[in-house]
Amino acid sequence: MPANLLLLSTADTDLLAASQADSGWKVANPARVDLADLPGMLEGVEVVVIRLLGGRRAWEEGLDAVISANLPTVVLSGEAAPDAELPVAREHLIHVCRVEAAEAAIFNRLQQISQSSEHQAERQAIEDAVAGLRILKTDILGFPDWEQK
Repeated sequence: MPANLLLLSTADTDLLAASQADSGWKVANPARVDLADLPGMLEGVEVVVIRLLGGRRAWEEGLDAVISANLPTVVLSGEAAPDAELPVAREHLIHVCRVEAAEAAIFNRLQQISQSSEHQAERQAIEDAVAGLRILKTDILGFPDWEQK
């Protein structure tokens, strides 16, 4: 099974369990990850799960690098008390998920009206919405601008 899930945890028990699950997990302890190796670890990954004992401060630069890669990312504290700094990472994921949901809804609606010569006003409104999403993705969420010339 291809490793399309990445678990970065400072808890070795998490890493051991995931590596033995035969479910497509790449695993690493962020305390032992060289930041220069992180892009290679993220290659081909569809979802990243990060669990940090010690919270955000345990791996600030690495966490920022993963989030800037714009992959769906779940960030968990390994502490009993919530880490007030981690919701910033979760907020980014929420925005990415909302953009993906909006894009899916737009695609589905375009499929529904594609066979009709009517709906020109709706098509124009959708085109405007897509332009707005593109700006949101590039300027706010840091997605690459594929249409940049």
